[in-house]
Amino acid sequence: MSDLKMRLSLLLLIVLIAACSTDLKGEEPPKPTVKMFSIENQSDVEIPHLERTICWNNCAKVKNTAMLAQEKPEIVDIGKHSLKISFKNMEPKPSTINLINETTGERIQLDSNWINLSPSNDGEAVYRLHFFWKGKGGAPLGESTYRFGVTSSGTY
Repeated sequence: MSDLKMRLSLLLLIVLIAACSTDLKGEEPPKPTVKMFSIENQSDVEIPHLERTICWNNCAKVKNTAMLAQEKPEIVDIGKHSLKISFKNMEPKPSTINLINETTGERIQLDSNWINLSPSNDGEAVYRLHFFWKGKGGAPLGESTYRFGVTSSGTY
């Protein structure tokens, strides 16, 4: 085999390997933004949260995160405001996004880049965003959660 054919074959092999790679970029999964508009500050204010990476990059390393699941996130009084949850800056995009109200058990599968959430005045609620990244054939590539808590006092 000539030197040129060998180089071309090697280049083609490298391109094929890179194209078939199912690794996700980065060390950690991308994160959503959860904000409310503050009338006092006239700007968006980020809601405190707890993040948990279950696995990332082919789920080869599954982290032991059982302790974090037990923690309760800080509860923020959002008054009569709604929350803006955005996924548009998350790269790579998750294959599936679920919003779970851990207080009521309600589960919603989301399919857009954002959602407005208006909690009821029935006390506090803890929400969990659960993200899944899947590769070819549905193989798990990544999984993470993002938990936050709110209460609605009914005032602005």
